[in-house]
Amino acid sequence: MLLHAATLTTLAANAECAEQLGDVTAALSHWRDALDLLPKNTPQYAVIHGRIAGLSERVSNGEGKSAGATPVAGGVRQAWKNGGVSAIVIAFLLKFKSLLILLLTKGKLLLLGFTKLPTLLSMVAMGGSYWARWGWPLALGLLLTLYVHEMGHVIVLRRYGVKAGAPIFIPGLGAFVMLRQVLNNRRESARTGLAGPLYGLGATVLAYVAYRVTGRTTFGAIASLSGVLNAINLLPVWTLDGGRGFVTLTRRERWIAAAGVAVIAFLFHAPLILMLAGVCAAVAILGSPSDRPDPQILGLYLFLLAAHAGIAILAHSAVTAAGM
Repeated sequence: MLLHAATLTTLAANAECAEQLGDVTAALSHWRDALDLLPKNTPQYAVIHGRIAGLSERVSNGEGKSAGATPVAGGVRQAWKNGGVSAIVIAFLLKFKSLLILLLTKGKLLLLGFTKLPTLLSMVAMGGSYWARWGWPLALGLLLTLYVHEMGHVIVLRRYGVKAGAPIFIPGLGAFVMLRQVLNNRRESARTGLAGPLYGLGATVLAYVAYRVTGRTTFGAIASLSGVLNAINLLPVWTLDGGRGFVTLTRRERWIAAAGVAVIAFLFHAPLILMLAGVCAAVAILGSPSDRPDPQILGLYLFLLAAHAGIAILAHSAVTAAGM
């Protein structure tokens, strides 16, 4: 520890400064770098681990995000109470402005992977296997939706101050992001896990909108396949994104998730989603639940599944009707 005394002092000073400036993500990054230099059995390690836990909780609660986002107090329901239709229009415009600012600020980070040679080479390898099977337009579209999904993990990891590499693609299996630092708790893991399907939803929606605007069935096929792949990733098992999301749910919340998935299956007339509900129920019975509720993750999980499944079914039906 004495070997790194000067470095630790500098990192602690930088972290304190970042906290005073309100930059939670930068503070987390400095504290995590300091933690990597300390033995786990030291008092300093325990103190810094506690600081990271507190800052991480702030990020999980919505702090540390991009500046410029405009909150809409009370949402649409409150807007209706305050001013009727005109207030709702203003609320939606403010939400759209916030989304636009978010896309502009995250756009540079989304392109990060294209600057990394291992990512590019692995993308070419996977793209080649898809190309041989489905042709280059569909192959390219699927590859880009998968890339956006993986970069969603990277973006949220960086929000938590966790260092991670750019995505690596494995033909026939998918892609993964290599962590260079460990996550601190279940809440970090859940939010990082569901970030992939959340950003992937943006790519899925974009492909579906492109299909509706242009009428090109290739875009519809990309939207359908992207929705299916993201929905499969929401299975609450193993290291899939759904499994990482479930780690922060209590047993009661897991049963609610299972019931919610069953309702989604009924609404969409989708037997495969009903099977997913069965998996959720099994995890509720056999899994190790969290002792702290996390309604935010529960709601996000059900929303993502419904959105991806809905778009996949709509796109598939439209493409099938078009005779692709």
